[in-house]
Amino acid sequence: MKPGISTACLYPMETEKALETVCAQGAKTVEIFFNSPRELEPDFVYKLKGIADSHGAKVIALHPFCSAFEGFMFFSDYIRRYEDMLDYYGNFFRAANILGADILVIHGDRDHFKLSDEKYLERFDGLVSRGLEFGVRVAHENVTKYRGATAEFMEKLRITLGDHAFFVFDFKQAVRAGVPYPRMIKAMGDRIIHVHVSDSNEHDDCLLPGHGNKDFAHADRLIKASGCNPQWMIEVYSRCISDYSQLAEASRYLEGIL
Repeated sequence: MKPGISTACLYPMETEKALETVCAQGAKTVEIFFNSPRELEPDFVYKLKGIADSHGAKVIALHPFCSAFEGFMFFSDYIRRYEDMLDYYGNFFRAANILGADILVIHGDRDHFKLSDEKYLERFDGLVSRGLEFGVRVAHENVTKYRGATAEFMEKLRITLGDHAFFVFDFKQAVRAGVPYPRMIKAMGDRIIHVHVSDSNEHDDCLLPGHGNKDFAHADRLIKASGCNPQWMIEVYSRCISDYSQLAEASRYLEGIL
């Protein structure tokens, strides 16, 4: 498996420039992080597709700029806003269709817990169902200080929603939440469809792969043993990168392991 690279690695570089840059570093599989509403306009989305196609790269996942607001959008007591936001996320699903992607990453609600777990899962299931109408799987990421930070909640989501449970496993977010990665991988079980990969050590919880001490070979074995074979996507902060060529180096490092 050749690891992919997310355009999020280069934020706040403009999305189209970030896509061009990661593709220029040899990425053949990419995730696009959308950063503003205008980027969902069809003309702009087709521009992104043209960039990816010109490099022979495949876009497999999208990440909305709305992550910080998803609690307000989908998981509040105001049902009309939830219904409106289902329609609004149709813009992301249509963009995914143009780009050929079939995964949309969400963070979900912050740890306000205004809704019960049962009501939360009902709302998430509604979003998943809307995505599947477009052939897009909405995948819940484990993010610290969000509802999905704990293995217990992710396990409940998987058991309750069954075939409608899709997950993004994020290494750095597990570190930040204090959840050992084997525990989170076990909780997500056979429903992991995407991996956000970064390295870490005792001094820094987000480093380029190969710059820390994470045992990616072990994590890969655990994920595959659960019945999954997801795409690994390098997703770090731009502060981790001093030269764009480091993205290619990190990809080669992971490729040798996976």
